[in-house]
Amino acid sequence: ENVRRLKEAVVSTQSTGVLIFSLHCCAFFLDYINSESSTMYKRLLLIGDSQTQFGSRPDGWVTTISETFVRQLDITNRGLSGYNTRWYLEHLASIIPVVPTYYFDLAVVWLGCNDAVEPGDRQHVDEKQFSDNLTLIVCHLMNIGLQPSNILL
Repeated sequence: ENVRRLKEAVVSTQSTGVLIFSLHCCAFFLDYINSESSTMYKRLLLIGDSQTQFGSRPDGWVTTISETFVRQLDITNRGLSGYNTRWYLEHLASIIPVVPTYYFDLAVVWLGCNDAVEPGDRQHVDEKQFSDNLTLIVCHLMNIGLQPSNILL
């Protein structure tokens, strides 16, 4: 039922790419929620660029997921419009501090649109650096207690 509701909501407002990504997120969340016996809300961290930041608009994919998983997920949106992985990594410690009371159960990392612009553009990041940056971001998430299986790239 959650997947159907999410698909209907996202189809009416978003692009095909966002729809596919949202459905992958939905399946990821459902698998986790259904595998856990705890009744506590799960904490979800969203990392990304404008696709994530603007996903919190009234018709956005983050809002849709929040409404779909109400009373199941608490969502923290750390989307930063215009950022590439290099810039995100430079500010990661202040965006997501490593402190014992600051934890998440799940994380979604959706970066790369800005990295993939034409070479020569100030946002461009080559494939090797992009891969290295994502690895460092995932390592940071693991340092705050996330299991690798609970991180969706």
